[in-house]
Amino acid sequence: MSEGLDDLEDLMSRADATQWGKACSALWAQAATLAEEQGNLEKAVVCYDELATAYMMGGELTRCIAPFMWLERMYKQRPDLFNDDLVESLAADYKFALSAVRSVPTVPFEQCMSLLEETERFHRSLGDSLHSYNMRAFQIYRDMGMMEESEAAYQRWLAAESSPLSDCSHCDPGHRVRYHAERSEWAEALSVGDETLNSDKRHCGAQPEALLTDLLETLLRSGRDDEAWAAHIRGYRRYQQASRYFEYHEQHLRYLALSGRAGRPQRLERGVKILLRHMPWWKEAETPQVLMDTAIQAFVLLDSFESDHDDRVLPVTLPGDELQWTTRPTLVNPTLSQARDWMRDLALAMADAFDARPGHPHPGVMRARVERLMDPEPVAPLTQEGVVEDASGLGDYTMMSTFAVADDTTQTSAVGATAGQVAPHGANDEDEDEPPLVPLPLNGPWQSMGFMELLEAAAEYGDYVPTIYVAMARELAFRDPTLIDPSYRPQGEGRLQQYWDATVEYVNVVKQIDEEFPDYPRVCDDRAYQLVQESDHLLDQRKYMEAAQLADEAMRTPSVEPIGVRLEALTNLSMAAIASGYLAESVDSLRELINLNALLGLRVDQAGVSILLTNTLHKLRRYTEATEVAQSGLDIFEHYPHLYGPAVELNRLAALAHAQFSKDAAANRHFAAGMILERQEIWRGAAGAYGEAADGYAEGHEYSQAIVARDLALKASRRYFAECDEALAAYRATHLGDETLAEPENEGDAESVGGADREKNSAEEELVDNYKYAIEQLLSCLLDYAHILVWQPGNISDEDFSHMEELMNELRSFVTNPTFDEYMPKTVAWRDADWHRRMSTMMANAYRRTLAVDYMLASIQAFKDLGDTRAQGRSLQRLAALYDHLEQPENAREAAQAVIDLFADPSYRGEEALRDARKLLRELDKADEN
Repeated sequence: MSEGLDDLEDLMSRADATQWGKACSALWAQAATLAEEQGNLEKAVVCYDELATAYMMGGELTRCIAPFMWLERMYKQRPDLFNDDLVESLAADYKFALSAVRSVPTVPFEQCMSLLEETERFHRSLGDSLHSYNMRAFQIYRDMGMMEESEAAYQRWLAAESSPLSDCSHCDPGHRVRYHAERSEWAEALSVGDETLNSDKRHCGAQPEALLTDLLETLLRSGRDDEAWAAHIRGYRRYQQASRYFEYHEQHLRYLALSGRAGRPQRLERGVKILLRHMPWWKEAETPQVLMDTAIQAFVLLDSFESDHDDRVLPVTLPGDELQWTTRPTLVNPTLSQARDWMRDLALAMADAFDARPGHPHPGVMRARVERLMDPEPVAPLTQEGVVEDASGLGDYTMMSTFAVADDTTQTSAVGATAGQVAPHGANDEDEDEPPLVPLPLNGPWQSMGFMELLEAAAEYGDYVPTIYVAMARELAFRDPTLIDPSYRPQGEGRLQQYWDATVEYVNVVKQIDEEFPDYPRVCDDRAYQLVQESDHLLDQRKYMEAAQLADEAMRTPSVEPIGVRLEALTNLSMAAIASGYLAESVDSLRELINLNALLGLRVDQAGVSILLTNTLHKLRRYTEATEVAQSGLDIFEHYPHLYGPAVELNRLAALAHAQFSKDAAANRHFAAGMILERQEIWRGAAGAYGEAADGYAEGHEYSQAIVARDLALKASRRYFAECDEALAAYRATHLGDETLAEPENEGDAESVGGADREKNSAEEELVDNYKYAIEQLLSCLLDYAHILVWQPGNISDEDFSHMEELMNELRSFVTNPTFDEYMPKTVAWRDADWHRRMSTMMANAYRRTLAVDYMLASIQAFKDLGDTRAQGRSLQRLAALYDHLEQPENAREAAQAVIDLFADPSYRGEEALRDARKLLRELDKADEN
């Protein structure tokens, strides 16, 4: 094989191994161009066919027209270049092209009809049933206002048998659901959906999320909103992963708008969050049709708010001048009414563009459709019984056993009267021998108190009693950290000062990472709080059943301040269930705790419980729900940027959950954690998070993003290394003469000196450990960055190759520096030999295989000189593999045999290099036989 990436086969192989997306399409385009340049038309046909498919599957539908036209022309000129599989694939390309021209309003009507006729002719020539053709005909006729022709095509599609050219049989029901839904035939649409979802047939890769998305409005209008919500959660969690799924968002926005109008106003807020979160994707809308449809439903969503929301400012930029298919005004931080008008105008402008298609037989049909969709029929009001807004992100919520909204009542507490209680839910179902849960007053004086007033009120209850006043004081301090500035600390020492100090410590612990919460001795005469404290002690003793029983008893015991009791008891119930392995049971109490915090306005505590719930759902393998809960928590922490610790943890947990179904989404969460840590100048954590992000992007074949993440990881690791180097040097300079201290004069002095020595040694050991880690992290970041530069698909640019060499040379300068001997394994000579082996791998990946051989030979000789037989043999096996790639079978055979000879001693029997060498020899022998 030749040097550089002029190897067409290898380029095609890389393209084939890359997931759908722009990187994949770019590789196939490069391969197609190279094949044409080499005059290899057979390979060019394959590459252009793959390119058309890549555009279709990678979210660039309209770009498939160019490779399709090339293939169509080549088939007419050289049909001999197309085997049966390629002919069938070209027939599928006709379908792609039809979908593309239908979605672009500038393509003349006559050209659409001509392609429709050509598709029918080509499919008939193959003896096809015209199943898929009829669906395309139905869609084109419908969009052109040719309703009789459209209906006839749909009936032919229903009657036609499936064929190899049919669309996916698992996706066909979606066409039927949408057909009936467009006609408000909800029962028929539901029947199709139920039959499909309840069948035993295996789903394709797009299902069941695509069908569930198609069913959203149908389920809602059929009185099955609980199923619709579950379908929305499952569908959106998939479609929020990448911009290629943007076309599915419009149905989710519509569902949230319609259900929000029907009595679930929190759905409208969720819709706005989704709309704003994905606004950058509007610039990447796959087709004008997708852009128009999404604008329609965004308008419906924003038009669902009452007029008193019109002046609400949305923190987003509407990218009018960056849209791919049209130009609109760009609005920065528009009001809700401005955004609503922008969406309406965009949708209507796109509709007018479709109606202006050259030769359109029925202009005006698209605008009429858009106006109809923007004015939907109301949905029957959704039941309100027991339902409150679910703050956890898991859906509409009915309070369970702990509380439910009741009529206003009045209760006297230690600090005055309160109103608007929460009473026990289902109290009549309680065991007659068991007292009911204590009602909770959700409205009280704490809502209007200032920070110091809350602490003063808290001090009336005893020492360190976790009442609602303490919780609200913490919340105010979270919102405004200046409230706990040391200069504001009250004078003197007493309960007030205790509560001040405890609040300060609590707030500072929350914002950190992996810090223990302080535990203070409570002194209180209230029996409910005493039960909670006893429950705490039992948790510490791992007596989880007993702890849970006391927590439950506390919630049923009257108290001068029951809200704090409830918050603490629910926490203990959750922790006891988790610790004893009852994870599913803990979900209910954690969800209850989140919603109670939300009702009380304790936003940070609410998000903090989200961490526990996310982790629990992940352990239960309920990954989709885990990501939803994590996102709800992260939405809160966006308003508390100084609380970096819990935000980092939520991003980490979200990444773990996302990793089960989307490497890209997981990488995004790690990247977000890296950004938070970088802002806090926590360089060690930032380097680790960016590294995790790079791994995820690479696994998802998003190499450009992986390179960005590797660059940031390296920068952070350099900062951490410099930080540790400076700290260790400063410490040693300060304590340089400590070993010459005078001997102690008496036993007491000896103990004092001994304690100081132990403290000194401990401090130095920690600094040394950090320094070792910093070196390891920096070397790993250098190596990983170099690796991703040469592992990315496509041609390795001179710039990237030079950068790789710079990184590897920097790595060598570290591993061969004797200064670091005490912090690194092996000797300088051994580490240099290992560096040559790694450099050989880099050269091989960069297609500099001759250089790769030279570096590997140097590595082999160095390990031999050092007497490290195992390392020598492993390098020899890699050399054999290199020769095999270079199509030098004799050299490969010689190197493989050298491995076998070197590892002849039985002690090497388990060496992987030995197994690989024997396998390579067998393959070479087999090739000779053939």
